[in-house]
Amino acid sequence: MAKLVTLQATYRIVTPMFLGGANPTTDPPELRPPSIKGALRFWYRAIDPDYREHEAGIFGGTGKDEGQSQFFVAVSDVLKKIGPRNDDRWNRTQTAYLGYGAIVKSLTTRPYLDVGTSFTLSLQFKPCIETADRVRVAKALWALSMLGGLGARSRRGFGSLAVLSDGSGKNPKDMEDLPSLTPRDEKDLIARLKSFFNGLPRPAGLREHTSWSTDARCVMVCRSADALTTLAWLGREMHDCRSYRGGRAQPWVTADHDLMHDFINKGIPPTVPPLRAAFGLPHNYFFSSLDKKKGGIDFMNGQTPSRRASPLLLRIHEFASVSGAKKSCVVATFLPAKLIPQNSKVRISGDGQLNQFKALPDNFTAVSDLMDRLAKLGTEI
Repeated sequence: MAKLVTLQATYRIVTPMFLGGANPTTDPPELRPPSIKGALRFWYRAIDPDYREHEAGIFGGTGKDEGQSQFFVAVSDVLKKIGPRNDDRWNRTQTAYLGYGAIVKSLTTRPYLDVGTSFTLSLQFKPCIETADRVRVAKALWALSMLGGLGARSRRGFGSLAVLSDGSGKNPKDMEDLPSLTPRDEKDLIARLKSFFNGLPRPAGLREHTSWSTDARCVMVCRSADALTTLAWLGREMHDCRSYRGGRAQPWVTADHDLMHDFINKGIPPTVPPLRAAFGLPHNYFFSSLDKKKGGIDFMNGQTPSRRASPLLLRIHEFASVSGAKKSCVVATFLPAKLIPQNSKVRISGDGQLNQFKALPDNFTAVSDLMDRLAKLGTEI
């Protein structure tokens, strides 16, 4: 039997990871190969505009002639550090703002894998896989390792990873053209990101799904702090940009607030959906000034509320300086795509008001404003 070709990397978790089994609120957190493979599939779609031609043949599918996946995912050498459910470590911090859902009222809703957890990830390819398809998977792994994370709220900086070793000496020749997964510092990281992006196709126009295009942006902001401190800083930046009570409220923030306030308080139907819907749906409002009344925006899958993931992906990198002090960077990747499918609707609702259904225009002003703010503080890649 021909020997399996293996691509391997060892990781350390640098921000808490909410990744679990079928019952994440009660089951111990675990690094599940299907979850990792799902993240690899997302990044493959994000960086290859021709993914429809190759995806089923690489990752497997249920359609005619699609068959099984051409590689296996294995997790080994796991050293876990577990954070508990109902942990209040982020009480009164804007880190909880980034973790909404996994963190509610400053308490974690499930156990999680804490900072310092390490593991080795192996991708074992079948002997029959084409070289070009191995390269496609390797690029997806690179993007996941350097731009993404794993688990709930990974688009908001949770579940970020540091690569301890990428096994580059053992990788097949056709994968050695990719930049190393172990940048030494922020300048090295910028160089490696630029090199990777330069090797990607950049189709023009707004895509149907979250993916790299001529409209995509990547910004990096570095700070002299560890990853958790930088995550808290990022939460404050996000809150100040998006919140009506934030320190740098943009015109669209006030307009969104007034639109939902008048709808809930006076029954005035919105003429347009709030622009902050571009950050992803559902999106909720809470008005303490209106006796704690609530409102919300939902993407509707037919008559059922559903989700639209954010086109903004936030990732934390951490480095150790020569002196031993920690430095870390935020990498913000904006992959604009059509906010909702054609002919779909969003539902705007509020306490005591009938639902209002509106189309959702592809207006990314809210996300672009945040990206511009981060670019002023850091480097546009």
